[in-house]
Order: sequence, then structure tokens, then C-alpha cells
Amino acid sequence: MPSDNREFSLLRRVWNFIHKSPPSLVLIDPQCRRQPRHYFVQGGLATIGMFAVLLFVDSFSDAAVAAGLGASVFIIFVHPTSKSAAPRALLGGHFLALLVGSVFSLVLFAPLVSSILEGVGALRDLALAASVGAMIVLMAITDTEHPPAAGTVLGMSTRVFDPSIFAIIIGAVIVLAVIKRVLRRYLRDLI
Repeated sequence: MPSDNREFSLLRRVWNFIHKSPPSLVLIDPQCRRQPRHYFVQGGLATIGMFAVLLFVDSFSDAAVAAGLGASVFIIFVHPTSKSAAPRALLGGHFLALLVGSVFSLVLFAPLVSSILEGVGALRDLALAASVGAMIVLMAITDTEHPPAAGTVLGMSTRVFDPSIFAIIIGAVIVLAVIKRVLRRYLRDLI
């Protein structure tokens, strides 16, 4: 009998630790404990959304682009009311990233520039960083801030320009915007 009390006491301590810990130590979001269904439903919907995107993008050859689009899916399904999840930011951010990335691709893969950069990796890295910086400035100017588009600009800047990739990414982003629009009344902020 005494061992039962100790086990119960230990369970009570663990329970109190989990539920009465300071916010920085809490492992499970209190909002999730109140409405876990929203978390699982939106996780399932995000899976479907990412699957739709991956139908457009070959995730192995376009890893940076797929990562950027995956981060967009995260924002849309975890914080759908945020400014970054708005259609203007989603579409505009990725569109600007595609434009900036395409310009940098055309410059970086031009024969003369490519031969100069071939032996100097740090110079290529500086150019890629400049593509992200240029995209940030343009997004801020046009009020289309969408942080995941940094993956898109890097994905475009690191490859030879291909108009079909441009079209594929635009298509994937439009699909995401449509999915968000269709599901908007079911989506809740999870953060």
C-alpha cells in the first residue's frame, strides 16, 4: 500500500510540473490542450496542401524552392491570419523572389560572370546573399513581406534560368493561395 501512495505522489508531481510550470517550460501549448482537434485537422490540411505543392515542384532537384514553399505552407496553416499569410504577401512575395532570382540567375550564369565566379566561392556566396537582400528591400517597398520566399530566391539564383521553373512555382503558389481561400473558415491561428 505505501508504494501505491509514492507512485500516486510521483504522478501528482509530474502532473503539477507539466501543468503549473512557467510558460517557458511548458511543452504542450495550453491552447492545444483546450482544442486539440484544430491542431490535428490543420496538420492534416497542411499535409494535403504540401502534397499539392510537391506535385508541381520536384523536391529533390529544387530543394531550396520546395523548402521555401514548405515554409509558406507552415505559415498558412499555423498562423493564417498573419500578414505573411495574406494572398498579397504569399503571391507577391514569391513573385518578387522569382523575378529577383531570375535576374541573378541570368547574371550569375552568364559566361563571363560564371568564369569569374568559378574559382571564387565566396564571391558567388556574396552574390546569393545580395539576391536575398534585394528581395527583402523590394518586398518591404511593395508591402509583400513573405519570409519563406527567401528559399525561392535562392533556388532560382543557384540554377540556370528556366522559364518552366518560373511557371511551375507560380502555379504552386497559386494553388496554395486557392487552398487557403477555400479553407479560410476552417483555419485557426495555432500560435
